Amino acid sequence: MTTGVYEIWIGSYFYQGSSNQLEIRRETHYNKLKEGKHSNKKMQSVFNKYKTFEWQVLVECDDGLQKAYEQ
Repeated sequence: MTTGVYEIWIGSYFYQGSSNQLEIRRETHYNKLKEGKHSNKKMQSVFNKYKTFEWQVLVECDDGLQKAYEQ
């Protein structure tokens, strides 16, 4: 699994996060949005309006360093 910082774009809304399992995190975000059950209500609302989802890995790093890069 890949560790790092990612960015999601939905319309003009964007969200940045980090994970030590980027591939799984991407699928979790996308699947929850498609199901209409994402815990981030703003992200869910924007997804419902635009139906787009763009994912980009900003930084790959060693496990444990992702939070420092995210900040």
